[in-house]
Amino acid sequence: MSMNTQLISSLIKTSGMLMIVIACFLALIWLTKRVQNNTYGGRRSMQVIETLPLGRNEKLCIVKVGDQYQMLGVTINGINLLRTLDSPDDVGWAERQ
Repeated sequence: MSMNTQLISSLIKTSGMLMIVIACFLALIWLTKRVQNNTYGGRRSMQVIETLPLGRNEKLCIVKVGDQYQMLGVTINGINLLRTLDSPDDVGWAERQ
């Protein structure tokens, strides 16, 4: 009987430790997502409005930064500001809601 009680005790301790490890892992995932978004419940000041793939490693992006819209060229070598726009109507597209 002593061996059976010892086995059950060991199983309960192992299960408890596993639950603690899983809880820490889930807390780390939650914290990582929160830090990556960097919003902390606030409003984002930068938003990708539209992306147009132009080639394998090239795309054209419209990004809203504050009240301005910026057209960016994105390649494997870098990101270039192509044009600053006052409103989405400057290029004939509408902002997605």
